[in-house]
Amino acid sequence: MTDRDKAEIFIDEPRRRTPVAGRYDVIVCGGGPAGTAAAVRAAENGASVLLLERQGSLGGTWTGSLMTWLMDVENKSGLLDRLTDGICSLGSLYCRQHGDYSFCPEDMKCVMEQMAVEAGVSLLYHTMLAGVITEVPQGGGVPAVKGVITESKSRRQAFLAPVIVDATGDGDAAAMAGCSFFMGEEGTGRMQPMSMIALVCGLSVRDVRPFCLNYESCPGEAQRHFQELFASCGIRLSYSMPVLTHLKGDLFSVSLNHEYQVPCDDARQITDAVIRARAEVLGALHKLAAADKRWESAIIAHTADAIGVREGRRIRGNYTVTREDLISGRTFEDGICDVTFNVDIHVSGKTGSGSWDDGGVCVKPYQIPLRALIAADVRGLVLAGRLISGDFYAHASYRTGGNILKIGEAAGVLAAAAARTGVAPDEVPFDVVREVLGSGIGT
Repeated sequence: MTDRDKAEIFIDEPRRRTPVAGRYDVIVCGGGPAGTAAAVRAAENGASVLLLERQGSLGGTWTGSLMTWLMDVENKSGLLDRLTDGICSLGSLYCRQHGDYSFCPEDMKCVMEQMAVEAGVSLLYHTMLAGVITEVPQGGGVPAVKGVITESKSRRQAFLAPVIVDATGDGDAAAMAGCSFFMGEEGTGRMQPMSMIALVCGLSVRDVRPFCLNYESCPGEAQRHFQELFASCGIRLSYSMPVLTHLKGDLFSVSLNHEYQVPCDDARQITDAVIRARAEVLGALHKLAAADKRWESAIIAHTADAIGVREGRRIRGNYTVTREDLISGRTFEDGICDVTFNVDIHVSGKTGSGSWDDGGVCVKPYQIPLRALIAADVRGLVLAGRLISGDFYAHASYRTGGNILKIGEAAGVLAAAAARTGVAPDEVPFDVVREVLGSGIGT
């Protein structure tokens, strides 16, 4: 499109006309692990891709929220191999005994950004999603996505595409498009807590090794020792199983905080949670430095730009992964991700002991079907990340990093195929997706 063309095309909204700033095959909303994976895979499969991100880097939870662990990474070839090779080359990859990885968030930002640029993805940072454009077919029926409305330094703009990937984490795009969704546990409404993570430097690995998650053969023991350290200094934490992770050199990440029952769609409550969380983390670490000589040289380098959200909207798709699927170890003809992680439900209130439970679910290795990535209520909308269609218990299992990345890859391949052939995502033959994803998916 020329500048003249852009100036003459508008999307009509109540009381305003929004200029169309570009047309793409696929628009991905959210540049976290799932969104980046979706954008890269879509671009590599011939689609023109716009990736919208509200922060100034890619990585989302891994970088902006400082969640520096990659979990459930077995049998997840593809982009995971490229990511781990990239951050390993920068000297920040540590392998834990059962196969998980820790990494430096700054290294992850660089590797993910370069991966997107090399794939030909068009990146747009510091851009908020303000709306989703949909159209109801003549004669009625299921609405179809046509594009998105954004707000940024470039002011209000519209971008058009026949396929949109919602990788916002909280299902913001799907909710704006009118999709039905679920939040919290069915019947009770309980939600997993949010967490504020910080980066700390100036520590000696030798002094704090017993508390480090990635050095103990039993991670739970490291967390217990870390909690006992705070308790011995008279410090009571909102998270009863705090985490210390060595990243590289004298740089560590620290997770001490839980913010309970904060909904993902309430800006005021999230703001209040961030203020409480940051005060708790800084206060606890300053008290620890004053009480324990091993921590007296600790410097709080950075608190997360975004509080870590474990649970938001779960969008209704063409299939909903359930607790029963986990218990039975269900496989699917359109399986795109093999999940082995347990149900990890962080407690929903201050209990004084324990930090998580498995909901009484003994997980057998199971699969996520491609149908769970296709929105049921709006045509052309693909889901990626923890917001896919699943119940409370399934979400508590598949929300970990390795699975989220694989889900994002499948979403990108599906989106590109739908845009290329001019059909809805649910009309794309699964063999097309399977052929591109290759190994590491269900059979």
